[in-house]
Amino acid sequence: MKSFKVICISGIEKVQRRFESAVYDPKISFSHVENTEKCLDLIEHQEVAFIIYCDEFKTEQRNNFFKKLGHLKLNRDVNVLIFTKNESVIPICNALYAGGVVDHLPFGASFGLINSRLEVYKRLYLKKQRIRELLENMMPAAVVDELETRGKFPPRRHGLVTVMFTDFVRFTEKTEDIHPVELVNLLDWYYRAFDKIIKDHKLEKIKTIGDAYMCAGGLPKRIGFNPIRVTLAAIA
Repeated sequence: MKSFKVICISGIEKVQRRFESAVYDPKISFSHVENTEKCLDLIEHQEVAFIIYCDEFKTEQRNNFFKKLGHLKLNRDVNVLIFTKNESVIPICNALYAGGVVDHLPFGASFGLINSRLEVYKRLYLKKQRIRELLENMMPAAVVDELETRGKFPPRRHGLVTVMFTDFVRFTEKTEDIHPVELVNLLDWYYRAFDKIIKDHKLEKIKTIGDAYMCAGGLPKRIGFNPIRVTLAAIA
């Protein structure tokens, strides 16, 4: 499970220390930057779950930040918590940012209030990550990405795809006397091993059907030597 990574944007050291002191959850990874440009540069190279924005910058700089943030593909749904004395900036930021939620708290908010607000967004983020993990067990990550951003995934034709099915020999006979829970744990152990092999050979898991495991090479993105990759995975 990924950690809940929070970035605080403030050029005032006292403010930075205040927010860092308010975060006492070990599941929250907290860091700070001095300006909006450093924040944008940072989240282009790593996944950020939440941004604390202190409204201490010029109007033009603030507006440009929210516009650019909305265009970062990897962080479309990052939520932002603004600390401001002027609540009228909130609808402006919401209109500029075509991404996640723009929330706000007043300057001087208590540590308890800050932490409770972060707790709400942390739970939402971790729940979403769990749902994504479950979806990626059923369909390729690229399909999940497109479903998240566009709400649909149109059918596509792939010219060269190599498909592999695996099956346990005499599975029914060998598992007749195994307790159901033990059987599920056994299948889980094997399928986790299969998942690693598939990942190592840059293949795509399609689905599992009872004791059968289906994967393919060459989709959703074309890569070279699909038949060879699938053959190597089969004998791994």
